[in-house]
Amino acid sequence: MKKGNSILFLIPSRTDTKWFKKLYENNASFYFIEGRLHFNEGKSAPFPSMIALLTSSNEIPTFSYIKKEDIVMSLGMICTFLV
Repeated sequence: MKKGNSILFLIPSRTDTKWFKKLYENNASFYFIEGRLHFNEGKSAPFPSMIALLTSSNEIPTFSYIKKEDIVMSLGMICTFLV
């Protein structure tokens, strides 16, 4: 990853996958979302979700939990950090 670039993912919380291992090996920050997200017509996702942030400045992988209600505020803080 080029210095100064950042990628923000909203992905299924599946820690047993190859892509999770790749993100971990590249020192991503993981924000596990408590509960299930709800989409159109109030249907919930059939899997738990997480936000993964991959930046060139990450030195070690980090893990945290956020509540569904706090996603917008948390994304605002993450995006402010990226600018």
